[in-house]
Amino acid sequence: LLETVNESNKKRIRNARILDDGLKGIEEHIITPPRSPKFKEVYQLTVALATQRDKLLQFMLSKGVDCKIHYPIPLHLQKCAKDLGYKQGDFPECEKQSNEIITIPAHQHVTEEQMEYIVETIHSFYKD
Repeated sequence: LLETVNESNKKRIRNARILDDGLKGIEEHIITPPRSPKFKEVYQLTVALATQRDKLLQFMLSKGVDCKIHYPIPLHLQKCAKDLGYKQGDFPECEKQSNEIITIPAHQHVTEEQMEYIVETIHSFYKD
């Protein structure tokens, strides 16, 4: 298993790069995380900020792309944090992002062709 880690990591990095490069030019609609050239970052999923997030999610699912919304409720508003006493509005940036995040698959089992399809599908959504 350990001998496959390097190959898996290379594919994940490749997939993130395809997504980052492919979404350039539509940053007014979808933004992937900034990546420092100083570090080797390896992702299984890419969490992006997207306008019309819920419509994009449904569109992607209808096109066979298994996008998801992770953490739709900000941590400070979850039941487990109730004792902390936070309320809606206490962390406005966190709350805004919880309404915009979409998770896009970028793990090692997604092929280059599938990543290109994901990029094309996102572009298609925002063209309409």
